[in-house]
Amino acid sequence: MKKDKAMGFDRHGADGPSQASGAAWPQPAASALPSSSPSPSPSLPTPLIDPQAIERLRELDPSGQLGVLRRVLQAYEASLKRHLADIEQAATTGDADRLSRAAHTLKSSSAAIGAMDFSQRCAELEQQLRSQRQVPPVAELQSLVADGRQVLAAVEAMLAT
Repeated sequence: MKKDKAMGFDRHGADGPSQASGAAWPQPAASALPSSSPSPSPSLPTPLIDPQAIERLRELDPSGQLGVLRRVLQAYEASLKRHLADIEQAATTGDADRLSRAAHTLKSSSAAIGAMDFSQRCAELEQQLRSQRQVPPVAELQSLVADGRQVLAAVEAMLAT
């Protein structure tokens, strides 16, 4: 199961890749990729990182000579680590401003690399902070950090290949 999480499988342990196929990336079976139908089957897991988003990033540097995808993922990895630490610190200190900045940054950067579920959770946290101006319960923030760590593991697995 640890290997499954590192490869970006959803938090429920279902089978599903977190990255798109490509020359420098492991090629998942076609049946493991998310369905393109409007309403996906409940039996198909949602990947932590949308393969189509990764493919769009690859299209910015089709030859791969500039290393755009790798650089984007490395920048996201560093930012994610820093902002997850900010969320943990804000949870203990009650710093709503710090928490809001971290949620805002992670909302956008996570969407850019295709971590859509995590991005949505960050957007919800940002909206909650805007409307209520109080830090959510620690358990809620711990859950968000745990989800962020799963995304981080998926990014690290992509960078390792």
